[in-house]
Amino acid sequence: MTKNAGFADRALSRNLRRLLVLLTAAVTALVGSAVVQQQPAQAAWNLVWADEFNGSGAPSSANWNYNVGNGLNPGLNAFDGWGNGEWEWYRPENCTQSGGNLVMRANWLTTPITVNGRNFYQTSCRMTTDTKRSFQYGRIEARMALPTATGSWPAFWMLGDACDETSTSAYNPAQTYYDRLPTNWASCGEVDIMEHANANATVTNNIFWDLRTGVFPWTAGQNANYVANPAVNNAAAFHVYAIEWTAAQIRWYVDGVQTHVIDTTPATLEEFRKPFHIIFNLALGGTYPGQNPVQSQFPLTASIDYVRYYQDGGGTTPPPTGGPATQVNGPGGKCVDVAGNDTGGNGAAVQLWTCQGPSLSKDQQWSWDGQTLRTLGRCLDVTSAGTANGTKVQLWDCNGSGAQNWVQEGNRLRNPNSNKCLDSPSGSTADGARLQIWDCNGSAAQYFVKAA
Repeated sequence: MTKNAGFADRALSRNLRRLLVLLTAAVTALVGSAVVQQQPAQAAWNLVWADEFNGSGAPSSANWNYNVGNGLNPGLNAFDGWGNGEWEWYRPENCTQSGGNLVMRANWLTTPITVNGRNFYQTSCRMTTDTKRSFQYGRIEARMALPTATGSWPAFWMLGDACDETSTSAYNPAQTYYDRLPTNWASCGEVDIMEHANANATVTNNIFWDLRTGVFPWTAGQNANYVANPAVNNAAAFHVYAIEWTAAQIRWYVDGVQTHVIDTTPATLEEFRKPFHIIFNLALGGTYPGQNPVQSQFPLTASIDYVRYYQDGGGTTPPPTGGPATQVNGPGGKCVDVAGNDTGGNGAAVQLWTCQGPSLSKDQQWSWDGQTLRTLGRCLDVTSAGTANGTKVQLWDCNGSGAQNWVQEGNRLRNPNSNKCLDSPSGSTADGARLQIWDCNGSAAQYFVKAA
């Protein structure tokens, strides 16, 4: 959910920032409020903190602060809708515990809140564990039911503790109180576990970071992101949104199904090897939903059944399924797959296919020795050791040649022999899309990451 300024030119829309990122890439602990029994499927996870929201009234002051207002941009010395053109004025009392849920409520006022000469007719809530609870590595999940109204923008996300935004512990601060954006976004790091817009049948998984190493004031052209938009069936119903986070990867899940993954080992992604805090909010309007709220649809509510934080209790997070072999995630959440249903002879086509798991599809399980990717006793190979754009990849007897050498670089797999990247033609995400090599360009067509 973008959040951020510090310079007068900082008032870029979220969509424009994403466009700048793509152009750049193309060119270049804790005590919980309750004890719970349910845990994720990995037996190694240990629950170490949770808020079940089983009380009434104000959320736990041991866990939550609030971001209040419309997001003062320090560079502009003006409100700019939290860097996104949002409409709402956040107030803590719009978040309450009721019926075993945290309820974030958005209202349309008859009499506006007036601050610094501006009238704000819409109120909502944004709450944060900033200065209260800090998290680094593990599984973080929340069970949420979302509004599907025009212009609604609920989010479950995190900012790095290095972000210098302000917050308050007051549940009923003065009507004229407001907080400011961080001046050092995105070098402090952002992880969007789940964002949803309007009545969309998709949610967004995303991260933002700075292309330099270190923490800096916001600088135009230095910010990057990597996004996926997985489907969600009826966002108004409860779903579990989660990440599993290690020093090497962040993996996103919706109802236990992996939807996105990023390799965070590159030096310039050091933001994601540092502590973060959690944020829930219900924004209104702005660049992400791209539609204006409609008064007749108010009030709006987003409900959160719980938020839970697990740490690894078994030495790996999570232990890889099926030993050293693992899937390779590609565009559209599909897997790198060998045509022919586990037969895998020399010359077998390598393609995208819906991920099926090790018990159903052995040819989607690839072992990695730091150089080659192997399945069914053979290696991922560039046909005839080709170096031209569009050369297809295949399965072939492992022979130690440059055609079978692959290097993981961030979110791409590069073949040094050709100096080209594994690629899905025209960015296809269809089952059966035959994979090839192409000039490395940072596009979504070249998103390929080993799952562990």
